[in-house]
Amino acid sequence: MHANRPDYKSIYLKAANYCAYQDRCTAEVSEKLQKWGLEDEMLEAAIEQLIAEKYLDEERFCRSYVRGKFYYQKWGKQKIRQALKLKQVNDALIQSALENEIKPEDYDEVLLKILYRKYHQLEKETDPYKRKMKTVQHAAQKGFESSIIFCLIDEAIEMEDDS
Repeated sequence: MHANRPDYKSIYLKAANYCAYQDRCTAEVSEKLQKWGLEDEMLEAAIEQLIAEKYLDEERFCRSYVRGKFYYQKWGKQKIRQALKLKQVNDALIQSALENEIKPEDYDEVLLKILYRKYHQLEKETDPYKRKMKTVQHAAQKGFESSIIFCLIDEAIEMEDDS
């Protein structure tokens, strides 16, 4: 073995620790392995071994990513889907995770709170139409679907302060 060539075993252990620390997607791990100097053939073997030993599980990653981005970051499904596509996650896994990890009632409740909060932050906006549209735009930028936003906007505006 050359002195410059990375040692497979030490890089594999580093990758296993990287995956054990937090769920990762295959693309992230592959990128790290390349950065650490693993060549294609060894990289493929490392990925397969990480999957076989359950360090790397794309479905588990996708489910936890969806939960984290929705329940903690308050992202909508469109923004979550786009972020997962950028991480090269399979469309079927994305769809399944979005359906199974976000309860519809939680989705509506989070969106209502976002709309309510934003609408009331914009109290200096005197034109009611502009105020409403800025609120809608804010929710859309967070990744919520416009059809759901428009269904809930009036309800959010009329909500009483429950804080």
